[in-house]
Amino acid sequence: MRSDGQKATLLEKRGVLLHQIEKWRKLQAVYMPGVLDADTADQGSPQKVKAESIKLLLPSQLDAEDRDSICLGGVINSEKELRLAQLEDSLNDLRRARRIRRGLLTFHKVQLAGQGQKTQTKSQGVMQTVQDRIHRHVRRYRVAREALLCLNPDGEWKNLYLRLTDNDNRGPGKEPEETLGSDGRYTPSWIWCSTTTAISPDEVNEDMRVEWAQCTARADRWEEEVILLQEEMRWTVQFLEWKSSDWFAKVDARASTTTPAIQAGLSAYAKKQGAVFHNLAIRFCQRWRSTLVAHSLPHAWATNFLETHKKPLSNPDFEKRKRAKGLPPRAKLLTPVTASADIPPPPANTGGRGGLTLQVN
Repeated sequence: MRSDGQKATLLEKRGVLLHQIEKWRKLQAVYMPGVLDADTADQGSPQKVKAESIKLLLPSQLDAEDRDSICLGGVINSEKELRLAQLEDSLNDLRRARRIRRGLLTFHKVQLAGQGQKTQTKSQGVMQTVQDRIHRHVRRYRVAREALLCLNPDGEWKNLYLRLTDNDNRGPGKEPEETLGSDGRYTPSWIWCSTTTAISPDEVNEDMRVEWAQCTARADRWEEEVILLQEEMRWTVQFLEWKSSDWFAKVDARASTTTPAIQAGLSAYAKKQGAVFHNLAIRFCQRWRSTLVAHSLPHAWATNFLETHKKPLSNPDFEKRKRAKGLPPRAKLLTPVTASADIPPPPANTGGRGGLTLQVN
């Protein structure tokens, strides 16, 4: 229930708004002739309805045919500029309000925990005020975006101002329900990655600095993992090829100590094992090379290995089975990797995989 003072304030604000709408109607009759006559039957006289319920009848609220016939001059372009400005302002205000909310949550957790019911109630009231402000910014953004979709549905602005869902309205940092998830799989909301204005130093608090440091360290770690994974691929191929050479070297190793029949069996087994490891290295290079090429990653070591042994750069049977199963294309990497285009081969070694060393430029 509103108090008498609140009711009086509301009536006063309605009167001021109604006066502004009447001034707007006079201008509208000049630049949008006929729009008032077309809508009189729907909403009635401004004096008989609440001021906040009166439609302003902007071009985005009209049908496409009425919009082209009623709007004169640059009225449509003016609303486009208005809506773009509303989108940017709403997004900036939303980010600012969410940063304030994040700071209040941290302050409440560290400074006000266990301070008594009065303090807790006051803190919750402040938090609810900020939350209401967030909801207003979200509604304003959605209304502006819907209006701009009517005026310019194919514009480039859609690449910057995306659809704002309830799941996108989060951050900075993890929400309480996201703390149990893995940091490596955590993806910030797009509202923190889409901006045309810089953040002032006054808006940056300690929580944002910590969040930025964590995200940067996580991105660097994943970039390093991509480089290490490529090196492990090369290690695996080099180990399989070393293992193949080691088995081929054992073909006549016991020729002087065994009978010809036993030696024939030992030689056949050694050649078989050597061929098995060599074919594994070939297949690994063929499969991994297609993935590296699709993700624009260094693949010179795999290409050189296949060309040296005069093998095709891809396995036709594997590609055919993949198309038959209808496997989706692999996802593109989110962050470009600045690794060397040619990973150097490992040094000559005959002592097994343990002798291989990591070489990443």
